[in-house]
Amino acid sequence: MSKYSVFSSTQIEEAKKNIRKRIFFLLLIVDPETKDKYDNINVEDAFNIEIKKIGGMNRLLSYPKELVEVLSLLEAALMEYENPNFEFKVYRKLVLDAGALVENIKGV
Repeated sequence: MSKYSVFSSTQIEEAKKNIRKRIFFLLLIVDPETKDKYDNINVEDAFNIEIKKIGGMNRLLSYPKELVEVLSLLEAALMEYENPNFEFKVYRKLVLDAGALVENIKGV
């Protein structure tokens, strides 16, 4: 049971798929091979919006423990991006790990 209703397993799976797509988009906008296509996107703003969206999902799904680590990894990725000694490999690993953890979210 969520805050508003019971979600079907299909709804949860679709939500997880959409979250993963949005998380992996955070990789595309920074990847040296693809970032030029997205030069009109502010990376920090994209992160902040995504973190807020996931925070809303967190509340709706009655705070699944998996989202704590997803949000933590995204915050770490943003910190790496803002680091003057930015390392894309570290950033990439953090984003990919966050996306992979979304699969562990269970329905409520």
